[in-house]
This record gives sequence, C-alpha cells and structure tokens, in this order.
Amino acid sequence: MLTRGSEWRRWEPHIHAPGTVMNNQFSGPTAWHDYLTALEQATPVIEAIAVTDYCVTDTYEELLRQKAAGRLSAAKLIFPNVELRLDVATAKGGFVNLHLFVSPEDPQHIEELRRLLSRLRFNVMQDHFDCIRADLIRLGKKADPAITDDRAALSYGANQFKVTFQQLRDLFTGNGWAKKNILTAVAGGATDGTSGVREAADQTIRREIEGFADVIFVAPVQAGFQPAIACPNLLGAEVPQAEPKLPLRRAAGGPQARRCGVTVRGPLLVDQRGAGVRRSSASMHRPQRPRACRRRAARVGHAVAGDLGSPRARRPG
Repeated sequence: MLTRGSEWRRWEPHIHAPGTVMNNQFSGPTAWHDYLTALEQATPVIEAIAVTDYCVTDTYEELLRQKAAGRLSAAKLIFPNVELRLDVATAKGGFVNLHLFVSPEDPQHIEELRRLLSRLRFNVMQDHFDCIRADLIRLGKKADPAITDDRAALSYGANQFKVTFQQLRDLFTGNGWAKKNILTAVAGGATDGTSGVREAADQTIRREIEGFADVIFVAPVQAGFQPAIACPNLLGAEVPQAEPKLPLRRAAGGPQARRCGVTVRGPLLVDQRGAGVRRSSASMHRPQRPRACRRRAARVGHAVAGDLGSPRARRPG
C-alpha cells in the first residue's frame, strides 16, 4: 500500500556539453568548469542528465570523469543520449532527429553502444561510411576536400551522416542488447522532428517513426499531440509495483503498450524543457528496463508534484 504521494525529480534528457560535435557553443579555457557550475547551481536540482552528442560518446565519457573527480554530486544518474539524423526531410529544410537513451547499468555499455553504432552505414559518393569516428572524419574530408583538421571533419561528417529508418529498425529488431538497454526518442518539432514531415506521401513514414519511438520530445503546446498526462519512460527511475493505470492520449491514437508499470497508448511524450521523475516511498522495485513517470510539466525546467491517491490519477486506462 502506498502511504504518501509522489516526489518529483528534475531530469535533463537533452543537454549538450563542451566539445559537442556540432554547434558547439562552449569556448574558452573554463568552458567545462562554467558548464558544470551552471548544472550544479540549477534550481530545482538536476538529478538525471542525458549527455547528448551526435554519433559519438566523447562528451559523455568526459562528464563521467568529471563526476568521478567530485563534480555534479547531486546527479544520481548520468547516461548517454546519442543523436542521429534520419534521411527523412522536414518541410523546414531539416531532417528528423532520433535519440538513443542508453542505460548505464551495463558496465560495458560504452563498448556495446560503439559496436551497435558501427553497424549503421551511410552510402554516398560511391562509397560507404560507418558510424565510427574514423569514417565520420573520412566522410567530412571527402564531402569537403578543403577540410584538413580532423575535428572539423568529424563535425562536418556527423552533419552529413544520415541513417535510414528501416536500417535503424532492423538493427534494433536483431539486437537483444539494444532492446534491453536503449530507449528511442524522436523530436516532435517542425524543424528537426516528425511534425515537419507534412507531405501526404510521407505520412506513413511519420506514423512509423512515431510508433517506433519510446519517447517524443514535444513543446508545451504542439499540434497533433494531447499531453494531458505525460509519462516519459526514461532510464533509471524506480516505480511502485502496484501502479494505477494512467491513460496517455495521442490525437492519432496508437497501439497499447506497457510502460513503467502503467498502461499507455502510443509513444510517450516528454516536455523538451525538462522532465519530472516520480518516486514513491513504498513497494519500490527496479524493472528490467527502468522507466520514469510524470504528469504534464507545469513550469519551465521541472514538473509539479502528482498525487497517486488523486481520483484523476486512478481513472481507468
């Protein structure tokens, strides 16, 4: 029996770090110190951080070293968020971005993730390039022969590298480690997300991508979604064994699925500005693929507390 309501934790599921491969906005000798200080001083306290980068895990590994040296003491969970671009164009001239949230519980998760990424291939210029550092650098230099610096070539190559949705789905279908340790998220915006896929001929692939994703990043108000109750199945949170069923609605409907001990319909929605993680004091357990549940975020950067005992929380799914 649950004896009290919920406690909410602040998550940052999409945050880049100094040295990020693309659009690096951090500079100067104190970039890492300034970045870490900003995270440490954030209010509410950030307890889970998804270190985001395109195609590689360099900044995630550096953040782990900083954590081991004593920084980010309040962060209970740090995990990699690898950002990939699908070869699906949007109406605003971008491409749909897809994210891989990787559980850090496996001590070999970095090596396994690299092995998984290496199986993604981009065929262009009568050549093929795998999603590994050496090939991304080679792609950058071949796409723009004027680039000689490896770091610049890595950035340009990652920007060029595109993954077909079918290739990614097939990779997950045949990889048990990925199924157990990775959640997929997709942007829902118009520039680099599925709402930008507007041509009638592309609606099928849009539905396929959204159905494949475990999480959809959405703005506070976005056409096509009804995030009255959002339940992002992020990593590392504990949930009660006897959780009430919460309905999650999408305008287009979707298959019913089990997420974090509750019944939801369709992919899960997470406010891009931050995610709250609920933790109850009673009957806690850690599922095989940890999940986190939250209500709709009501303020920038964090979510309001929910009440497991409220009639709204207990309505049938």
